[in-house]
Amino acid sequence: MNRAIINNIRGDSLRVMNVTLMMLILAFFIVLTSLSVPAEDRRKAALGSLAGTLGLMPGGGSAMQSDSKSLQLRAGYMYSEDMMKTIMVSKFEEYLLERKTDEAVRTLAKAGALELSIETRLLFEPGSAKIRKSAAEFMERLGEMLVNIPGHFVVEGHTSSVKINSARYPNNIAFSIARAGAILRYLVEKAEVKKERISLSGYGSLKPRVKGKTNKAATMNNYIKIVYRRH
Repeated sequence: MNRAIINNIRGDSLRVMNVTLMMLILAFFIVLTSLSVPAEDRRKAALGSLAGTLGLMPGGGSAMQSDSKSLQLRAGYMYSEDMMKTIMVSKFEEYLLERKTDEAVRTLAKAGALELSIETRLLFEPGSAKIRKSAAEFMERLGEMLVNIPGHFVVEGHTSSVKINSARYPNNIAFSIARAGAILRYLVEKAEVKKERISLSGYGSLKPRVKGKTNKAATMNNYIKIVYRRH
């Protein structure tokens, strides 16, 4: 085999190994942080993005696969998108733990995808689509995370089955759209997420997280969901 080709393959392999090592080091620190948190639920939340750090890349490929023709491409994807996503989600989860709001927020991060579910009690007063002042710091941290993750996001509004009693919102779908719109406007105007990177939808009570008509179920089913998929 041509010596130049061999050297290129070795160079590509070394670059991928270096990126993988960085990911493993980050994973190690995530684990250390999680072990210092006593509550089991919070420990799970702190580890929420660990799967994204060590997970498979798009198409089920591993970081250490030896297909020399696409090694650099895989390394670029990992570092610029998955690595950045993992770092930003981990910082956001750390903030949630510090503020003890992790039970109202659920993150699912993996290669090429991110889903963030936020109970609306953190963001809005009952029956309102105006972001409450007490949510300012939360929204600021949310914006810091999303603006640094490349790709397109969808902000989804969801409600419980309890019908909205308001002249302003004719039904729960309209109400869920209004709340999603408030989040989108903040992210565009305050966090400076480019408007072409974000869109919204409202589902009302059509996609509940849990079944039932208890107060707890209603709380969990009133939520904002932010969805990211790398296509």
